[in-house]
Amino acid sequence: MSRLRNLLGFMIIALMAAACSAGGAVLPVAVPPAVDELHEANVVSIEARPGNDLTDEEIEIVLNGIFAHPCARISRVNQELDDKEISLDVETARTGKDGCETRLGSIAEFIHIVPIDAEALLPGRYTVVLGELTTGFEIR
Repeated sequence: MSRLRNLLGFMIIALMAAACSAGGAVLPVAVPPAVDELHEANVVSIEARPGNDLTDEEIEIVLNGIFAHPCARISRVNQELDDKEISLDVETARTGKDGCETRLGSIAEFIHIVPIDAEALLPGRYTVVLGELTTGFEIR
């Protein structure tokens, strides 16, 4: 009787193990929160500097930051002028190139140059705003 009980116990354990490893079993999986595609570029600093010809005719805004996803790239930077304030808004897109998916979890830093056509601006001091960040420049 003891032998039969041991055999029956072994079979029950074997059946339970087989049921756990059988295909089609659904196991709970933690799903990471969705990344907002429009805010994948976390800009940490902005700086205004003269453009390539070092004159007031061209100003560059340098954006430094980190992408929230290694496949994210800046697709466009929108500029809006209101009096003496230039508001910037960064749009991103994901690429599937360069094997970036294999670098998930890695930090992807970026530097992006935004040209400002200062020739179209009146003389004066201008403020550039991107979220909570600000910088400024002067047109003489």
